[in-house]
Amino acid sequence: MNLIDNNNEDFFKILNQYNLEDFIDFSHTVKVLYVDKDSNLLDDISDIFKIFFHKLDIVTSGKEALNLFNKNKYDLIITAIDIPQINGIELISAIRKVSRHITILTLTTQKMESKELIDLIRLGIDGHILIPIEIPQFIGVLQKVIEILHNKQGLYEYRINLEEMVKDKTIELQKYLNIINQHILISTTDLNGVITYANEAFCSTSGYTKNELIGKSQNIVRHPDMSKSVFKQLWRNLQNGKTWQGKIKNLKKDGNYYWVDAVISPNFNKQGKIDSYNAIRTNVTHKEQLEELTKIQETVIYEQIAIANKERDKAKKSANAKSEFLANMSHEIRTPLNAILGFVEILKEDEKDKNKLKYLNIINKTSKSLLGIINDILDFSKIESGKISIDNVDFDSFDEFETVSELFRIACMEKHIEYDVQLDKNIPKYLNNDVQKIRQVISNLLSNAIKFTSSGKKIELNISYNNNKLLISIKDEGIGIPKNRQELIFNAFSQADISTTRKFGGTGLGLSISNAYVKKLGGELILESQENVGSRFYFSIPCNLGKKVKLINNTINTRKIKGKVLLVEDNKANQIFMNVVLKKLGLELEIANDGIEAVENYKNNSNSYSFILMDENMPNMDGIEATNEIIKYEKLNDIKHTPIIALTANALKGDRERFLNAGMDEYLTKPLDKEKLSKILNKILEN
Repeated sequence: MNLIDNNNEDFFKILNQYNLEDFIDFSHTVKVLYVDKDSNLLDDISDIFKIFFHKLDIVTSGKEALNLFNKNKYDLIITAIDIPQINGIELISAIRKVSRHITILTLTTQKMESKELIDLIRLGIDGHILIPIEIPQFIGVLQKVIEILHNKQGLYEYRINLEEMVKDKTIELQKYLNIINQHILISTTDLNGVITYANEAFCSTSGYTKNELIGKSQNIVRHPDMSKSVFKQLWRNLQNGKTWQGKIKNLKKDGNYYWVDAVISPNFNKQGKIDSYNAIRTNVTHKEQLEELTKIQETVIYEQIAIANKERDKAKKSANAKSEFLANMSHEIRTPLNAILGFVEILKEDEKDKNKLKYLNIINKTSKSLLGIINDILDFSKIESGKISIDNVDFDSFDEFETVSELFRIACMEKHIEYDVQLDKNIPKYLNNDVQKIRQVISNLLSNAIKFTSSGKKIELNISYNNNKLLISIKDEGIGIPKNRQELIFNAFSQADISTTRKFGGTGLGLSISNAYVKKLGGELILESQENVGSRFYFSIPCNLGKKVKLINNTINTRKIKGKVLLVEDNKANQIFMNVVLKKLGLELEIANDGIEAVENYKNNSNSYSFILMDENMPNMDGIEATNEIIKYEKLNDIKHTPIIALTANALKGDRERFLNAGMDEYLTKPLDKEKLSKILNKILEN
């Protein structure tokens, strides 16, 4: 048998035509075991292999090859099939039992039986070299094998590096765990307070062994000096899913005591239910250890709390929860406000009685003030970050200040509080500033004054204007604020005393928001107070003269519009209000109470509607789902698209884009702007 194909007269000369420098550089690092019994082939082929492989072991039997394989680490096995003692297939089978990943090539002839080929494929060989050697096939196989080996080497090096990194991190982690076990007392209890885990520090500090603690109630270390009320509050917090933190005096096994700073928090399972409690405590009995232990305590406490609440944090990220809360709050308040403001406007159109008109105007302005507050709360993240936006407008000073002050007169009368309002006659008729924020500050301060002032006392509101500055003062004869609490009173969620919250209610946000608004308006909210005597809050802000305010006509455009509307709205008050508005425009109305009804109505009467007014938050099927179903039905049945207008209380940033991207054609927010509605309807019906 000729080693070289007859067409290749000079094998080495042809071989040199291939650009194999990089290929050969790597192949020199590969360790190879070559097995063949044919002495004629052996010398020729081994000479060829030596061009590529410098680490080459050559044997002439399967048994020798297997012995060498078991003693050495090879990267590549090249074997003939017909070899003595153990044939090539048996050799490959034996090697595969030891390693499924080593690269194997066979020397095969064109005359090889199909059964042998099947056996080789089953054993997972990586390629074969035809004898006699054909250079393109030979080079192609070697290049493929070297590529495989190169990738394996890269993976091997990566695995080695990864193992080293894991080893280093494990050692580092163990150091921290040792510190924790020596200094931080950690335990876990079930829902009944029975200990299920106790670390070394807990055992050594308490004097009990793990076996003595596991399965026992946490009360085993409870000291009789500790008040029962502390533990009642502790359990109340935990059962409500909250973390408890405080100092506890514990009892050792030998009768001595030790003090701990404890953080106890609930663990939540995948279903969001509490299944156990973690307690992390620092021994603070010896004051000299406190400073050192505090540093460790802070790190470990927060890390352990993060671990304990990992499942809960994954399910409910704080940012998503905040956005969902604000969106729901916006919807729940804007929806009834839509009906309130709408009906007030309708009543004002036909009302001639001046007193009734005055009351309607107060309701209207109060509702709009509430709407402004909602918008401020929706933007509360900007307040927290100091990015409060200011919207300066021209306003009628006497009209605005009289309205906001009159809002609180009835409340004062009900509590039998003397209410004195002084509006300086020198205040310009028209001013320019953010009147919404000024109104809210006055409202917050008056509300607090009434809340903390008892019957028979007095409240004074004084508003004046001097040197381009607006000066506002609210003085009461209420309970006053202790000296040691006055610096904290402007902090969010703060009140003078915890008993104040229990007695008078409130969130403690009003003064914080007012303080932030006054600062943004260029002033400073100042407090003067004496306990049991009363308080005075006052501020001055720069305020420019304004232009005359034009009265805005909010009446509905009475030009009749012809068409039929499908109103999709679950709130009954808004259904009644929209019925009045749309009928005044000359439109026929059909109502669907949710998205499912809307889709069914549309399928039954798809050609009869001029447009659809679609709410978003509804039971059974929301507005976006209903819109998708309607558009899908139109496309499927080749029906001309009916315009869909979002009419929703969802007014957060990005909501407009979300509705338009869902396929809606226009977007209106609640409370309804009737002029905007009229313009949109005219535009749609004209088209």
